[in-house]
Amino acid sequence: MTLLALATGYYLGGLTADKQGTIRLSHIIFTAAMCTASIPMISSAVLSATDTLGLRLGAFCSALILFLPCLMLLGMAGPYVIKMAAQRLENIGVVVGSIYAVSTIGGVIGTTLLGIYLLPLAGKRLIILVISLALITLSTALALYESKFLQHNSRPLIWQAICVIIAAVLSAIHLSHEQRAVKNYRVLSDVESHYGWDRVIEHPYERVRWLLSDSSVIGAESLDTGNGLLSYQHIVGLQPKFLQDPENALLIGLNNGHLVNALGRQGVKTDAIEVDPEVARVAKRYFSFKVRYN
Repeated sequence: MTLLALATGYYLGGLTADKQGTIRLSHIIFTAAMCTASIPMISSAVLSATDTLGLRLGAFCSALILFLPCLMLLGMAGPYVIKMAAQRLENIGVVVGSIYAVSTIGGVIGTTLLGIYLLPLAGKRLIILVISLALITLSTALALYESKFLQHNSRPLIWQAICVIIAAVLSAIHLSHEQRAVKNYRVLSDVESHYGWDRVIEHPYERVRWLLSDSSVIGAESLDTGNGLLSYQHIVGLQPKFLQDPENALLIGLNNGHLVNALGRQGVKTDAIEVDPEVARVAKRYFSFKVRYN
């Protein structure tokens, strides 16, 4: 999908850069910023709409809708930069090679920093917000450069300011809507980990506490009894009854720890492996799971 979006952007950018029309580099970067900023606001609706398409097709279509516009627009920037930087045909090879080299090195550095450091540290939403603000700043600087050195009209700066204000208002509405959507529940923990958005939510009247990873419920517990409430956990917990004197078990995925407790009550020593440290933390803190060292 990324290569498809960039290839489309390269082609369209070459067409628009040669036409010398009203579309300038600052417009493209600013539109990419707006598309990037809109991702958190439309992601839930897009994921819900593509959920019926299945795992593979749904994931591809949702990624296409969410990321193709901004990636395509950023791909369009390449031909514009080359045309602005290449003043003579004699050195166009050096110019193009240097731009591609800087672009590739930037991609490597950005991917490494994002995957290893920034994503676990800051989370997806903050990163998207920072990228959007950086693109807006860059587009504003480009608009000033185009106005001063390329003799272009600076009026688009007014429209950019208006669009930023509208985007800020829409973001505030989106955040307030999310808060209203859970106003009848109590959010005990809300952390974005390396592997997903982990939340612990309880209903004060139904006396139920849930563990969610992104939009999936991976654990549920009764606050009154401490028992798990998910059917599959009850079914898996019955397995020792069909085996002859089981002593040990290996559980891949801790969830809220209910299975470890259920197997332990039947005399089965269970080792649980959980790849998400945040899930292990909230299981110990907010649920009846207790770590037993032997």
